[in-house]
Amino acid sequence: MLTGHVRFAYERAAFLRLVELRPGDEVAVGRADGSTAVFTVYGVERLPTESALARASAHTEHPDLRLLTATGYAGPGARSTEAILVSARLTAAR
Repeated sequence: MLTGHVRFAYERAAFLRLVELRPGDEVAVGRADGSTAVFTVYGVERLPTESALARASAHTEHPDLRLLTATGYAGPGARSTEAILVSARLTAAR
């Protein structure tokens, strides 16, 4: 599971375009050994934050990747109540 922000300190952050992912899209993850793991998206969900956290950390039978971010800006000291969860399955290694 990777978590990240859409915006941080009013600037664009790593997951700014996460909501644009669709089933069939590929996500490439660079590994420490220089190889790349390629995952194919099979799900994009908008869920209550607590449900998203539980689903993102749930056991899977396959090598899966979960990308998770909170949605919107709730204001100073406030917490977002909704999250975007992208689920992807390992489909290649280069």
